Amino acid sequence: MQVKGNTSVWKRIKKSRQLYLIMLPAFLATLLFSYVPMYGIVLAFQKYNPTKSMFNQHWVGFRYFEKLFGMADFYQILGNTLEIALLKIVTLLFFSLLLALLLNELKNRYLRSAAQSLMIFPHFLSWIILGGLVKSVFAKYGIVNQLLLSLGMSEPIYFMGNDIWFRVILVVSNLWQEAGFSAILYSAAISGVDVSLYEAAKIDGANRLQQTWHITLKSIMPFVVLLVILNMGNILNAGFDQVFNLYNGVVMESSDIIDTYVYRVGLMGAQYSFGTTVGLFKSVISCVLIGFSYWIADKKLKYRVF
Repeated sequence: MQVKGNTSVWKRIKKSRQLYLIMLPAFLATLLFSYVPMYGIVLAFQKYNPTKSMFNQHWVGFRYFEKLFGMADFYQILGNTLEIALLKIVTLLFFSLLLALLLNELKNRYLRSAAQSLMIFPHFLSWIILGGLVKSVFAKYGIVNQLLLSLGMSEPIYFMGNDIWFRVILVVSNLWQEAGFSAILYSAAISGVDVSLYEAAKIDGANRLQQTWHITLKSIMPFVVLLVILNMGNILNAGFDQVFNLYNGVVMESSDIIDTYVYRVGLMGAQYSFGTTVGLFKSVISCVLIGFSYWIADKKLKYRVF
């Protein structure tokens, strides 16, 4: 029975060998750049000395974890990470869903394609580019402040130096970059809704708003819930590229996140072991959340990733 089972597996692999060959470069790249460097997590349990090899370091056990959990700054940084990440997840969910519903109302195919192309374009731009644009727009004498001054405001607002305004800028600029891409996903789900349901609703006298509320939203709700569950693993991902390219010393207390802290302390401060400890903490929590979200998706929505 075992030989027969193995033969069946090899037959399926041979039958789909072209697909496996296409997947091979991505698999090798993931193995090389994501799994091979994982041996570096041992730094979290060593007092790393750059002059020695990885196998001749002094082991300190959980000393750096005790140091991490005993720092008051860590809980401030953890709170910043959670707040910024949750704000991004929630606003992106609602705004991209609204955007997808508005796109669904465009009946002209060419106009819809043009709108989708314009919305998805910022997703492919680096935050090095977007960061410069955002800083110039919200600078002390940028476009926004010039507009406010022309409307009668007495003095410009230092958006990039105000804790509250800076978080608003983080959320809004994240929507600008990612909402179009997320809306495409929701649009794909909306396109799968049975057209006969809309026709039956029209016969019953339902207007467009009622059709959207009772048919479109209810039909795609399992997909929306699924995306929410799968996004649980991103609760500690507040966006290093965005925050690093936008924040400054004035707002560091309210905008410093785990990723920027690891960069500043671990790399710039040459505390490699402690920086690895902070990164390992984040990775373990993220893995637990991802596994838990997949379990919920499997048990509640009957959705299996693997």
